[in-house]
Amino acid sequence: MKRSNSKVNLPAMLAELRKARETQQSSQFLTALDRILNASALSKSWDVGDKAVQESHEAWESGLLANDDLFLLIRHVSNYYLAASNHEAVISLYLQAADRFADFEAFQSAYRILSDAEEYANEHCGIHDNLRVKDRFAEICITEGDLNYAAKVIRSLKKLRRRFQLETPIGLEINYGNLQLRKTHYGPALKSFKRGLDPKQPSDLRLVCLMNSSICLRELEKYAQAEKYLGHARALIDESTDSSHLIELDLVEAKTCVAMAKFTKAAECLHNAVGLIDRLIASAGRLHYRRGIRQRYRTRVAHILQELPRSGNTETVLPIIAFLKGNSSSDWLALLDWRASLAWSDIPTELKERFENALAGVAAAGAPVLYGYREKYDEPWATGWTPDEETFSSVSFAPVIPWADLNTAIIDICTLTVCHSPWAAALSSNRSTELLQAMGQTGRIFAQTFTTSVASIYLISSSEYERIELPTKEVSELSVRFTMHKAGMESSQEFRDRLGAFTDKLGGLLATPLDKACQIGLGSIIILPELIFYPVSAAITAHKQVRSLMLEGHLTVRICPILHVTQHVDKGLNTVSACDVEGDILKLNHAELSNVLRILAPANVVRDTLSGRDATKSLFESDVLHVAAHGTPISNLRDAFFSPENSDQPLSNFYGLQWIATKSRSKIVFLNSCFSADTINWNVMQGFKTNEQIGLSSMFLLNRKANVIATAWGTFDSAAYIFAQLFYEAVANGAVAAIAFAKACASLHDMDVENVHANLATVRPAGLAQEKQAIFRGLGNPFSHPYVAGNYLLLSLLPSANEA
Repeated sequence: MKRSNSKVNLPAMLAELRKARETQQSSQFLTALDRILNASALSKSWDVGDKAVQESHEAWESGLLANDDLFLLIRHVSNYYLAASNHEAVISLYLQAADRFADFEAFQSAYRILSDAEEYANEHCGIHDNLRVKDRFAEICITEGDLNYAAKVIRSLKKLRRRFQLETPIGLEINYGNLQLRKTHYGPALKSFKRGLDPKQPSDLRLVCLMNSSICLRELEKYAQAEKYLGHARALIDESTDSSHLIELDLVEAKTCVAMAKFTKAAECLHNAVGLIDRLIASAGRLHYRRGIRQRYRTRVAHILQELPRSGNTETVLPIIAFLKGNSSSDWLALLDWRASLAWSDIPTELKERFENALAGVAAAGAPVLYGYREKYDEPWATGWTPDEETFSSVSFAPVIPWADLNTAIIDICTLTVCHSPWAAALSSNRSTELLQAMGQTGRIFAQTFTTSVASIYLISSSEYERIELPTKEVSELSVRFTMHKAGMESSQEFRDRLGAFTDKLGGLLATPLDKACQIGLGSIIILPELIFYPVSAAITAHKQVRSLMLEGHLTVRICPILHVTQHVDKGLNTVSACDVEGDILKLNHAELSNVLRILAPANVVRDTLSGRDATKSLFESDVLHVAAHGTPISNLRDAFFSPENSDQPLSNFYGLQWIATKSRSKIVFLNSCFSADTINWNVMQGFKTNEQIGLSSMFLLNRKANVIATAWGTFDSAAYIFAQLFYEAVANGAVAAIAFAKACASLHDMDVENVHANLATVRPAGLAQEKQAIFRGLGNPFSHPYVAGNYLLLSLLPSANEA
């Protein structure tokens, strides 16, 4: 390390640091901290550096810094301790960072930090620090669920301790107990936790042991003792208790109350847990961390919800449903709403540009659906520590995803305008309120909830809910068969037969609730999907009374894959986009487009035919976008990139399209091709445990006003033409998209062969009409099968109170 400039004024830099803290300038504080710690290390002025570290602790404790800033703070301080050869402190900070990454389910980052810590300990530390790192490896492996590797690590730890004649620490004992608990070995687990119940142990350790012991006792059906342990755990709580411990305590108690049939108390605990989880989510300024927090708790919350009574007051389940249905797209739209609500005229141009550039940078990396949400490494640790001796700032490559820039700009805007952070704008209570407002004027919501072991539909009105439990085995089998069908491993006919049988069964389960809903003047059905469970829409369309209301324009049925309330309506259509780009995934069929334009022919609609590279941008500048093309299931790709960005194929990169779609003015998007509603619910490693919707159909919702018509599976040529005609005829007669879609669905289902031929005769040019007539084969009501009648889906955001 080179000798630093002797003229550096460390007291002045320390004063600058303190001033930033006193004036609540978090970004300036972190910048000043980085500079003074680097300068202190370069000049070996350890006393000044130690004072700066103390300032950073106090700033963190005071709440000056956002939760997301902790990693950067740890990195700055660990660099300083590294220069000071304070090896034990370096290890402690690395372990703290690994813990935080694990909290966000970012295990790749946690393992990388632990790997660095292990390497550092081997080079600079003794056996005790080595063992601390391995202890944490075991703990995080258990948290992730890699129980076999955790068992291997724990065995090696015990072997090392015997070799060096070291006492087994309480932490290792607790990890062993957690391992046994996860393996459902409740007796051995209780014995391991017993040591942690000693009053001499720290309160946070006792709290964990009390909760885990209570779980074991509950599973052994010793409910009185389980409750007693939970009571002791509650007595240990104070204002310093970690929020994750509070969440665990509420979830454990909710599960115990369910086991004892104390459902009111169970719902109360579940509400508390969801509120705390949302508070935790609000503190994470990265979409992939927010997803990680949801993923950590979502399955457990869904299981406990499933065990509550099958019917009851809506208020009992609504906040929980809202939590389960939140996703990264919801967070992204909340951010965009916040951005639209700001009075930018009062905000300096420089700050606005910082925000917009960072927002675009995050979008370019894949927001709202970040492909690499389990990043192998995080920006603060992306490069080694190299302080610049002139500026005393850490030199590093620019982060791949500019989260720090975005959050710094957000904090500065909030400070300047005295407003709340957008990350806190999507809490359960707010979402639930919006959901209730939407239901108050629309009718009933079908919230689908699925885990690996349960499948159900919640029918929710403004006052009460009813849960319909689906045959889990059949749901799972149909999902598998659908995946095989998309991959070409099962014939279309085989899947259609399975779909028809399941839809009939589902229709029987929904018949009575739908009858009741129709009798009370149902205005709308909103489906909150779980990875878009298509048969629900097909079963609803098959209901005769529902279909009658749809045909009359009195009922709409829509799927809302993103939990967000729109403030826009689809009136005032002006232009229709066409695209003519060879090889693009959104290439339009001009014959069908001509028919669409003929139906929408009133003077207010103008054809906008595009070609070449300008199509990417111009596609999104029209009110109506109609796409007719061959389609393939994007879930077969297992890759949200689809293909590398290429100037010759401007529509092949999903991430680039997402950002353009965000700024689109499209009010109606009709994706009239096979599998256009298909989604990728995987990252490169495994399936999402949250209900993320990565696909073209959900992408078009990001402008917060589009109605997207898409298909669940393959389309028949004649049905595709006729459905488009039915829909656009209703639109041309003044119906909004949701009403036009409902009328088209009902008409398609009930259409007989004679009317099919009459509709095909209207296709232009006449030669194409004759071709369609010649190839059509069908009898009776040829489109009534759920594979056809239930194929088209209307995807939108939740309707606002001002929607017609």
